[in-house]
Amino acid sequence: MSNPKDSLKRECLSLQQRGVPFKLVPSTGPTAPFPISLSVRVAAPDNCNMFDIYEIAIILIIASFDAFEATISVDAKANGIDKSLASAIQTTLNNAYKPSAPSSSWRLEALVDLIERDYRKLLMAVPGTLELYMGEDANGASMRRYAPAILPEVIDPSKAAEEEAEKQRQKEADEEAAREYWRLKKLEEEAAEIERKKKEAEQRRLEVEMDPGSFEKAKVLSKKERDELDAARDKQGKRQAKTGSNKKKFDPEAHAARKAARGE
Repeated sequence: MSNPKDSLKRECLSLQQRGVPFKLVPSTGPTAPFPISLSVRVAAPDNCNMFDIYEIAIILIIASFDAFEATISVDAKANGIDKSLASAIQTTLNNAYKPSAPSSSWRLEALVDLIERDYRKLLMAVPGTLELYMGEDANGASMRRYAPAILPEVIDPSKAAEEEAEKQRQKEADEEAAREYWRLKKLEEEAAEIERKKKEAEQRRLEVEMDPGSFEKAKVLSKKERDELDAARDKQGKRQAKTGSNKKKFDPEAHAARKAARGE
């Protein structure tokens, strides 16, 4: 029985000689080098030129070299097809790839042959995942062609509600972070202003110590100067407070005499 590791090298070399693109990527995690991912791209055969899907990309996931066992994965996004179609292709290939008895090789070329032979069947596995339209072939002649139809995903109500709640939590967290930012920003500005005033006061104090004459003190007037200032104010006169008109007590006899004089 062949060694799985050596056999993988030989079969990858055969793919290279055949012109089949592949990429071997070992894991870098704690269980390195496993799992090993072997990406293989199988081009559409000439009799399948009516498809706008020009290749089928698969990934063989090798868990160990203890046996010739691998799992095939088909990524919908990498192939540009609907998830349901990718899942159907993946199931078909896994069922066909797994041998009923222990194998002595990785059967990579046999897997490529299978995809090329059943290319049309694989892509037509799920009705409604391809759209038919009138196009042209490589020579410009009209022909019916098939393009991928990406179907809308079924939205799980509970998942949608959780996503909406998460968005709301994120929004509230962002708003709180913004408020905290501006609060700290204001405190920084206030602290900077206080520090600036302290520095200005300290600078002024140092200037006064170095040149006391630069500090303006209140001028003290002599007695003569105060007398002259008072005399100048006296010449301007003193403002008298206004008083209201004198009020007289009501005299009923005088009031009656005035009415009689007026003939009332």
